[in-house]
Amino acid sequence: MGDAAAAGAAWHLSSKAHVIAPSASVGALSEAQLHHLFTVRRLAPGEEVTIGDGHGGLALARVTGAALKRRRGASGDGLLEEIGHRQEDSPPFNLEMVLSVIDFEPLSLAVRMLTELGVSRITLVWARRSHSVAGAERKVTPERMARVAAEAAGQCRSLFVPELGFQPLEQVLDRVVVCEPGAPPLRARPAALLIGPEGGFAAGEIPGDAKRASLPGKVLRAETAAVVGTAAALALFAT
Repeated sequence: MGDAAAAGAAWHLSSKAHVIAPSASVGALSEAQLHHLFTVRRLAPGEEVTIGDGHGGLALARVTGAALKRRRGASGDGLLEEIGHRQEDSPPFNLEMVLSVIDFEPLSLAVRMLTELGVSRITLVWARRSHSVAGAERKVTPERMARVAAEAAGQCRSLFVPELGFQPLEQVLDRVVVCEPGAPPLRARPAALLIGPEGGFAAGEIPGDAKRASLPGKVLRAETAAVVGTAAALALFAT
């Protein structure tokens, strides 16, 4: 085997490319992913690729000579040969970030960065001020946001894609720490942090007895607060 195989646990860090698919196998790659690997990236015979399932499963594969046929317009069957498999048990941190829906682009940026930071779950909620975001119901869908997270995991070579889903705001309040300017600083490891929308939560939207904590910095944009909150929480996990 090549350098990536010899590295064992670091397959996904030393391979030529890393992608996330429904399962950790060559057969799970989509046509779009194959196009990216062999037409855009132009992977060469002998180079190695890792395929993760987003849940710790990982396959190591080597590019075969059929990659050259694909470039010449042939079908290119048998582009990759699987040469190893392994499984990680769990993400390094058990941290949930709960984000209020904002515009698609900054929300996508937040999801990408939280994926890179290694959060285990991202939950999206609709706050009252989320409903003023034009077109959010059409753009911010579970499928689209899950695709953003999967692409980010491939780019940052993560073995885990955060679980991603929607919940009503009232159903998360009993487990989150609400990030709010003026509250005491975050001191203890949280199970979940809640980030409000642009302009903050509306009056009366968050109960008075909810747990609250402030983040470093001043008044932050929602996507910035998501990253700062995650970094602050992960720093507590590391101590």
